Amino acid sequence: MSHVRTGVDGGVAKIALDKPPLNILTIAMLTELAEAVRDAADTEGVHALVLRGEGKGFSAGVDVREHLPETIEAMLAAVHDALMAVLDAEARAGKTVIASTHDLASAADHFRSIVAVNGTIIAQGDASLVLDTDVLLKTYGGHLLFVGDRAVLIDDAHHHDEAPAGVVHHHDDEGGTPGRRP
Repeated sequence: MSHVRTGVDGGVAKIALDKPPLNILTIAMLTELAEAVRDAADTEGVHALVLRGEGKGFSAGVDVREHLPETIEAMLAAVHDALMAVLDAEARAGKTVIASTHDLASAADHFRSIVAVNGTIIAQGDASLVLDTDVLLKTYGGHLLFVGDRAVLIDDAHHHDEAPAGVVHHHDDEGGTPGRRP
């Protein structure tokens, strides 16, 4: 059963989460939401998108039953896909999109221009230049984790132990590779 309703009225695409009262998000709903946003963005004549939720609000969050070890990766991927569908639709429509992310590789996959900020603007421009390892290390120092060739910014609020300047922060349980470069 679908819990995402869609429609177009006068050039406005309307997408509603329809699982009141709280619109708890499941992997299936998030997948539907991402598809609905992409369909709306690809519909000729649509110049605006309204996202809303039936019931008490937009959504109370994701279904905790899908936060189990065997489903958490799929849940996180579905959340990411739904959010990126919205941001991609706006960017394709020529809108300026401002997003904050710790998944720097994902930013490069979705945005042409990136701004690296750490108190002040450190670098701005093409994603391939701003997300260069040397720029990232200069910007975020010990708060980077390299997993394969992907750089992830570690949330300072959760990692108070400072690494020396230019050294990649690493916790064994996160599966990253410590060092100055990936």
